[in-house]
Amino acid sequence: MHISSAIIHARPGDVAVVQAGLALLAGVEVHAISPEGKMIVTIETEDDGSNAYGDYKGFEYASGLNWRHIWNHSGYSNTSISVLGTRLDDIFYETKSDSLLVDETTDDRAVQIRNINVFQLGKTDYIEFGFDTKYFFNKYDVYYGPYTNALGDNVPALIVNNEANALKAGLHAGITLSPLNALTTTLGLRYDYFDYNKHSHLSPRFSFLLRISDRLTINGATGIYYQNLPLNILAQKESNKELKDIVSNHFILGMGYLLTENTKFSLEGYYKNYENFPIDPDQPQFFAADAVSFYGFFGNYERLADVGKARAYGLEAILQKKLVKGFYGLLSLSYSKSEYKSLDNIWRDRMFDNRLIFGAEGGFKPNNRWEFSARWIFAGGVPYTPLDITASQLLNRSVLDGNRVNSKRIPDYHSMNIRVDKRFLFSKSNLILYFSIWNLYNRKNVSGYYWNEIEQNQDVRYQWSTLPVFGLEYEF
Repeated sequence: MHISSAIIHARPGDVAVVQAGLALLAGVEVHAISPEGKMIVTIETEDDGSNAYGDYKGFEYASGLNWRHIWNHSGYSNTSISVLGTRLDDIFYETKSDSLLVDETTDDRAVQIRNINVFQLGKTDYIEFGFDTKYFFNKYDVYYGPYTNALGDNVPALIVNNEANALKAGLHAGITLSPLNALTTTLGLRYDYFDYNKHSHLSPRFSFLLRISDRLTINGATGIYYQNLPLNILAQKESNKELKDIVSNHFILGMGYLLTENTKFSLEGYYKNYENFPIDPDQPQFFAADAVSFYGFFGNYERLADVGKARAYGLEAILQKKLVKGFYGLLSLSYSKSEYKSLDNIWRDRMFDNRLIFGAEGGFKPNNRWEFSARWIFAGGVPYTPLDITASQLLNRSVLDGNRVNSKRIPDYHSMNIRVDKRFLFSKSNLILYFSIWNLYNRKNVSGYYWNEIEQNQDVRYQWSTLPVFGLEYEF
């Protein structure tokens, strides 16, 4: 079991971004506890010219148990059970009229069981099989008031007040064989069932590893993957149950080369294509799935069509040095392109299409009680849709230019984090205290642009400034 906690404090001048269903908010104060396990977040907005103001509170928890059983010299089983939960409680009002925009209370709870079994068939051959189940106890009490969407069109109110209990279950099996000494292949099959909309799928997968020499290997993989739509989408309207599940096909080819005994270089290329994304016919140039991921909110869509397509392809290179004499490090570089096609049949860049990402991280562990580490990351600016200045002036709110969707990019992002860990070792447990500084040199990374209602012009939002983080972890 692993328990961790951290406290983050942002000054009022710092910016965090929250989607209130109608507008992004800026100039907030955030307190968060345990971003990995238990988390409490309170956000209070400032009057900075945003379209909305209000309060956002969230609470998360997770706990679980794991049991591993060794049957004999050729097989073992691993079973885990966990309990997960998230509660959101937020309310927002329009700045100009004080009218209620969002009043939302949601409880997402789930019990999850996973099992995996491995049995050796020979020196290098083995079979693997198991199951996983997840039962959801979700409750939604949501009011989204009438508003004008990103294009300035009127959208009616949405009221959701129901419970969504659902079972998601899956079976998987695979066999790994080495027909040649230098070749290892894995053939797998997965079955999934989701009882909320009665969808079921079979997904084949295949991978291989070819050892050219003691230093050089070639690897590849392909497979079909299905993804159920989130319950907060399916529960909004009965007709949403008829939407198809998102399906993707993955193709991966790569190589690895051992430069020294503790330094490895790897290069991998991939191509992924996706189908059945939900699309709003009233806004055919936008990609609803990205808005959900980016803003954490799924708007009031009168109707949805499962005809959206997407694709992603790129190259990733990694140079990794394992821990030797107290030092370790990793360099990574990737170049990729991620696009979508909506109802207007135009391929556009997705909101997370950074193109170029470079990361450098490493650390020093003089002993098992201290650790010093740092990480620097650079990412190309993501696409954004510029404002329609004329329409924004007329309505005095952010109105996007529907003819230039994701046609511009924000400035490139870069930041450095440093961290110091102090470990206290006990007979059956460990206590870890750590101190970290995020965005060490206080880079003003742009988050996006919005219409400032007070100054009545376009304004800019920034991401976190320099943040100190104190943490405590207890392992037992």
